[in-house]
Amino acid sequence: MTADPISLRWATVADLDDALPVIRGFYRHFEFPWDEDRKRAVLLDLLADPGRGRLLLVRHDERVIGYALIAFYLSLEFDGRVALLDELFLRPETRGAGVGARLLEHLAASLKAEGIPVVRLEVDDRHPEAASLYARHGFRTDDRRTWSRRI
Repeated sequence: MTADPISLRWATVADLDDALPVIRGFYRHFEFPWDEDRKRAVLLDLLADPGRGRLLLVRHDERVIGYALIAFYLSLEFDGRVALLDELFLRPETRGAGVGARLLEHLAASLKAEGIPVVRLEVDDRHPEAASLYARHGFRTDDRRTWSRRI
């Protein structure tokens, strides 16, 4: 019996340097602005306070191949603390092998064990494959649109 080459675990500050290249890949893929120093500082703040959010790393033979970034907030509508799946990314060459499915199921089980009743996310309309993955794992649109205002 061979050992499973895929592992999923919450990141610590010690994991940041291994995680940054994959996170940078997410920003490059979506053509989002990237400021290395700023992103590092935000991630260090997050990793120092797991009550605010977490970074779930996916490794294949110890190499980081993906991640999910979770932020927590309070929702009266959902009766307590809610998880926002703010970012999810797998290196393109690792997609289609069930790793995203494992990540979502691991995430749901871990958060449920903590008493978190809901995971929310947003899906870019330009990425129907992401919407398909989420739908296969129980996510449904709530017929709302996320609005933002930078201040």
